[in-house]
Amino acid sequence: MEYSLKYQQLVRFLLTTFIGLSISLSVNPCQAYFEGAPAYNAKYRPIYAHQGIEVYVDLSSIYIVQEDTTTLRFNVLTASCQEDTDTVSESSKPMHFLVNKSTREAWIWTTNNPK
Repeated sequence: MEYSLKYQQLVRFLLTTFIGLSISLSVNPCQAYFEGAPAYNAKYRPIYAHQGIEVYVDLSSIYIVQEDTTTLRFNVLTASCQEDTDTVSESSKPMHFLVNKSTREAWIWTTNNPK
């Protein structure tokens, strides 16, 4: 039994809509804001959050290694905490950043990377 073209298009549309809705309704919404204790402290700025862990930069620990007209290299300590908690873990090892001023690109590297 052959179905008309309009009927086939309607079936495809309904199936696509049903599958799309079922997928979008089954995904939990993601949190796009920071709720940990450092979020309310002017000493910290949020930089990363994933799976309930929030990471902040300690603004009082910024140390400029090198700055010229094209690049800026600096080290900074970070703090992390669980989402919605008051327990803050401050790092003892600094993160190393390199910023290209002209392109505004930034890189993070470990001490194992070359200068």
